[in-house]
Amino acid sequence: MVGPGVKGSFIYHWPPGFPELPVAQSDAVILGTVAEARAELTEDESGVYSEFTINIDEVLKDDSQQPLSPGNSIVVDRPGGRVKYDTGHISLFWLAGFGMPGKGGQYVLFIERGGPDEDYRIITGYEIRQGRVYPLDKSTSSDTNFDIYTGSEEASFLNKVRNTVAQ
Repeated sequence: MVGPGVKGSFIYHWPPGFPELPVAQSDAVILGTVAEARAELTEDESGVYSEFTINIDEVLKDDSQQPLSPGNSIVVDRPGGRVKYDTGHISLFWLAGFGMPGKGGQYVLFIERGGPDEDYRIITGYEIRQGRVYPLDKSTSSDTNFDIYTGSEEASFLNKVRNTVAQ
């Protein structure tokens, strides 16, 4: 159980052959800006997750069951985060290799539906900063190399994602 002052870290290993651009594994792929970010305890208070409100700038792959539109916002979740209790104690929980989007940052996010009444979940993503690309996640094995796009030029990366979606 997560409680005040508790810290937890777990290593996530990507499945063998997991693609750097997981279009097929995603219900949607969006380019968006983080408007809000906050961490929450799970309902049973055994874990922590972070919730992000994303303003959609572009839909690169639309969700066939819940169409998305530029100009709208969605909420996406990711395991981990830091929760501060009323007592001032802080609980940290994170998966080694999983990065967290930063408020105000722009990201290409590969997302999946959590369920009919649940938020989307981030599979992985890439930050777009000053015209360059930086992976949200770290490769935890030799099977996946998110770093392959580090420093790539934004336009060519977005074209690569669009082409991958089109295939």
